[in-house]
Amino acid sequence: MRAAVLLFLLTGVAVADAAPNVKRDAATRRPADAAALSAADRRAIVDAHNALRAEVGVGPMTWDARLEEVARRHLATLAASCTLTHGDSPYGENLAAWTGDAPAANAVALWGAEKPQYTGGGGPYQGVGDGAGHYTQVVWRATTKVGCARVRCARQGKQWTLVSCNYDPRGNVLTQIVY
Repeated sequence: MRAAVLLFLLTGVAVADAAPNVKRDAATRRPADAAALSAADRRAIVDAHNALRAEVGVGPMTWDARLEEVARRHLATLAASCTLTHGDSPYGENLAAWTGDAPAANAVALWGAEKPQYTGGGGPYQGVGDGAGHYTQVVWRATTKVGCARVRCARQGKQWTLVSCNYDPRGNVLTQIVY
């Protein structure tokens, strides 16, 4: 995967450009594995989250099938437009998108890349103004569960991968301690 420049939109969505090859089901012309994650993808996502959490002394998260289903349902609503919009579930949510094909855990790497922007030192959350809202959700001490999904879609002549991860309990609550 080639290096990419991250773009952080006001909605707090990480977007990057990755390798341009996407496998498609020729019979249906739809993504062959829409929103499906393998056991290996799930492990890689949890491991990537937990590595970032360990860096700041926060305990590990575990995979939650209920949160995965929330993410899958939300991505199903986004697939036709191939755009990112946050859902309205009671859970925390991180979204990421990139062109091409990369493992779903790439999303966690994008969110982790916000770490240098975070200047809060683990203290009370002050809002998304620092551009590190994805990162703070990943390392949020109170969060113990994560569930994610992926969908591949086409927009503006490019193939995109969209990833949604949901968190319970949700993070990024103003004035609460990050870690």
